[in-house]
Amino acid sequence: MKILHVIPLFTASRGGPIVSLSCLCGDLARFGHEVTIMAGKGGPNEEQVDPPKGVRLVTFSFRRFLGLFYSRPMKEHLRLRAREYDIIHSNGMWTLINHFTCAAVRREGAALVVSPRGMLEPWALNNHKTRKRALWTLYQRADLRAACCLHATAREEAYSLRALGLRNPIAVLPNGLDVSNMLNPPSRSGILDGLQIHDKKIVLFMSRIEPKKGLLHLAAAWGCLHRSFPEWRLVIAGPDENGHIREVRSELGRVGGLETASYVGPVYGEEKTALLARCDLFVLPTHSENFGVVIAEALASGRPVITTTGAPWRELNEQRCGWQIDIGAEPLERCLREAMAISDAERQAMGERGRALICENYTSEPLARKMEHVYRWALGHAETPACVIECEQGVSALRATEQRA
Repeated sequence: MKILHVIPLFTASRGGPIVSLSCLCGDLARFGHEVTIMAGKGGPNEEQVDPPKGVRLVTFSFRRFLGLFYSRPMKEHLRLRAREYDIIHSNGMWTLINHFTCAAVRREGAALVVSPRGMLEPWALNNHKTRKRALWTLYQRADLRAACCLHATAREEAYSLRALGLRNPIAVLPNGLDVSNMLNPPSRSGILDGLQIHDKKIVLFMSRIEPKKGLLHLAAAWGCLHRSFPEWRLVIAGPDENGHIREVRSELGRVGGLETASYVGPVYGEEKTALLARCDLFVLPTHSENFGVVIAEALASGRPVITTTGAPWRELNEQRCGWQIDIGAEPLERCLREAMAISDAERQAMGERGRALICENYTSEPLARKMEHVYRWALGHAETPACVIECEQGVSALRATEQRA
């Protein structure tokens, strides 16, 4: 098959979607398919990610129009070349780049798959609500309805899609992960050398620094804990969006936790892998995630994880490899107090169970095989995959489909 994946940006600062898309496209190329990634060209301060081996990356200049990504060269390229692909897979929502992709497919009749990437979750819809309502009416609803299949990374995201009245078939497939680096991490994290915390235990937050990720709750909780646990330090890593780290530091200063917390900026590649392996506890107190690739990466690194019901990781409690808690500073404080008080051996055992969970259920190649099956089915060349929820099935039928999958 000739497969085109479109995403607004293919840069390291975009986080989990880039990690999972790279894994999927790399596996599809190894299966013998001709795979292209099309994206907007990152700015001078953004680290462009190299495509996986065997995958072609095509980038176009773009500009922001009313907060949206607009690329006339990409629009023209899609108009002329969309018919050359068997499958066109759009990743993300709301941008004009995604809209041009869906419009080109509607004209040319190719098979369209759309991954909303969590952008239709309730928290996301309430962020810039007025603008999104207008875009939903103008083009976004029609674009989604034109897809032969929607891709949800968890059953919770499928619920959200059905709740919006979308009747398309939905492929419920988690993101896949290449665990090889996590299983054999670098021996030390150089980024911590200047912090003088080599003898301390570390609570690590690693994600984009934005309000959705719940860092203000983490700061408030840390202010109640740090004096009781002098052997622990909080490390915050990730690209800062719109200066949110200033608000986080201000809150840490207000609650007295600033001296025992450090912000180390964005980390990628081996440094990221080493930092995950060095921490003792990973926390992502998010308001909303459709998957949370960094949670899977932390588990694969053998670290117990704390996250919220805003992320689809009930397995943390079920498999005893972490904690899924309610959203808020108080639940987070209680959970951190418990997690920091247990023995090192208990945390290590939790980490080992988490690593086993990822290796058994979230490695990239088996999940890419399932997506390949979805593509063949979308083209009429295969039976309906077990992971696909048919269009006539509403929310009440999803649970039965989960059991079957």
